[in-house]
Amino acid sequence: MTATIDSVKSKAERVHLKEYPAGNVRFDWVAAGLSAWALGGVYLDGWAHNHGQVDDSFFTPWHAVLYSGLLAMFVFLGFNHSRNVAKGHAWPKALPKGYLLSLAGAALFLLGGALDFLWHTLFGIEVSLEAFLSPTHLLLATSGVLVISGPMRAACSHLSPGQARGWPALGPLVLSATLVLSVLTFFTQFVHPISQPVAQAATAIDQGQFSDLYAMNADGTGQTRLTASPTMSARYGAWSPDGRQIVFARTEGPLWAEVKEGHPPESALYLMNADGSGLQQLTDVPGQESMPAWSPDSARIAFVSGAGEQQQLYAINADGSNLQPLAGVAAPAFSPAWSPDGARIVYTSNAGGTDQIYVMNADGSNPVQLTANSGHNWGAVWSPDGRQIAFNGPGDDDLDIYVINADGNGQKRLTDTPAEEYSPTWSPDGRQIAFVAWRDGQADIYAMNADGSSVRNLTHSHALEINFPKWSPDGKTIMFSAQGHSARPNLYDTQTSAIASILLQSALLTAAVLMLVRAWTLPFGALTLLFTVNGLLMSVLNDQYLLALPMLGAGFMADILLRQLKPAAGQRGRFSLFAFIVPVLFYALYFLVLQLTQGIGWTIHLWLGSIFMAGITGLLVSFLILAGQGVRNPNH
Repeated sequence: MTATIDSVKSKAERVHLKEYPAGNVRFDWVAAGLSAWALGGVYLDGWAHNHGQVDDSFFTPWHAVLYSGLLAMFVFLGFNHSRNVAKGHAWPKALPKGYLLSLAGAALFLLGGALDFLWHTLFGIEVSLEAFLSPTHLLLATSGVLVISGPMRAACSHLSPGQARGWPALGPLVLSATLVLSVLTFFTQFVHPISQPVAQAATAIDQGQFSDLYAMNADGTGQTRLTASPTMSARYGAWSPDGRQIVFARTEGPLWAEVKEGHPPESALYLMNADGSGLQQLTDVPGQESMPAWSPDSARIAFVSGAGEQQQLYAINADGSNLQPLAGVAAPAFSPAWSPDGARIVYTSNAGGTDQIYVMNADGSNPVQLTANSGHNWGAVWSPDGRQIAFNGPGDDDLDIYVINADGNGQKRLTDTPAEEYSPTWSPDGRQIAFVAWRDGQADIYAMNADGSSVRNLTHSHALEINFPKWSPDGKTIMFSAQGHSARPNLYDTQTSAIASILLQSALLTAAVLMLVRAWTLPFGALTLLFTVNGLLMSVLNDQYLLALPMLGAGFMADILLRQLKPAAGQRGRFSLFAFIVPVLFYALYFLVLQLTQGIGWTIHLWLGSIFMAGITGLLVSFLILAGQGVRNPNH
């Protein structure tokens, strides 16, 4: 009889162990905390990319935070899974309900990390939109959502919606929903009003793209951004003779802001280390300074000061002192370059009515005209041996690359295609010339042998328009400036894209809120947390910190509205009204803060209509969430 009872008891225990282990709030909090660790790494990596703090290596501090968080999550879930299997649970049911997908997602994420490393090795580091659409990054995003949504799935399985209340029980659920929303907004940051405030006054007027300095290996791999600023553009980089420093021109505002009639922006020369660190201002005089060129002995820097018909050549000491005009240059002049022996400077002047190449002594004396083409010639640079000068000049309705002897004889055209080809730069050994070519609707850096043969594309960039390449003194690196397509986009296209981004982000935000409100009685402050955390994360990406304030305000007001209106899935009118008001609150505050801080560049028709359409988007999302629910929710 005893044996029979023991047999029945043993059988009952085995049946029990085939069920899921009981979940608990402590487990949910740990999972949510580890998920927050990993997501923090995602946003750190995004901040680093947007601020030029990455190089051509996969092994960065930002990746370390991200992957250590996912590894910790994998270890935590894996340990509990193994322990429960040892207790007799079937392996598909060895974690609390909702977390097996998180374990699978963590494993898939680590695998995706290895694939991402391989992808970077084969195709280089992604830039601009490429980073969001890269197949390996999308795999990481998908697996990451599986991981951090574990507490949401778990809450649905072991917490009763009608009874679970308060922060201790629902905190992991709210945090998990916040993290999922933040993954979605991170991967759509290029169409997010906080990270891309297109409606601000400056952007709406200039419609320009900011330019930055980049560096890459001489074969085009390892493209790395050296400068990053939300308010300045960097161009015309020039290497110091020892390759340790870079001098460049830094302009207030986007690249094309300088073409606004009557409002020329200020620009100055800056100095930084070759890796982008140690930034310091070199000149501080009214007007515009650009096109710097370092003397071979590192002592002096020639540059252009002024704009248009007022452009003149000046020189300063490498520490910014002893500013002097280059005498003998009477007509507007630009694009200086020192000869290898430092005795002469080649430059462009329109003294004869068209832009032609001239050579003068380093002190500005004895100017001699070298070219006399009917079109415009500029971008002249010396060959390393000082015997030739490469420049871009008129071709057949385009620009081509030419070389000419230093005495003005022996002019020869090296390129002859329908494309615009310009801005040549010699390799230090004199065997190659890199240049910019505008082919297939985009500007890329190409390289060819010094005789014009073996032309090849080095950059293959579909995200950037690239200009002004400069070969490093050791021949290992090419620096260039670049900005996004197009340098001056159509105003209508920009506004429509921005409005579409408001509708998309309204849908994502409202969906996250309504999924929580539909099933749970949220503690006060839950929506404030969701809005504020997401807003702060998005504001960090492009230093738009003040634009996190509308999220804080809208979240707090949504919490009050939730308590007063008491929307429920069974109360369709209140639920839909709540869904309409929440995005309206956010975007009303968003445009208010934008007006008070940066100004709004849109008309009242655009921004007020956008607020209303955000509410309509929320309303439509509520219809989708309520679809199929024909009965009143008993938990409300």
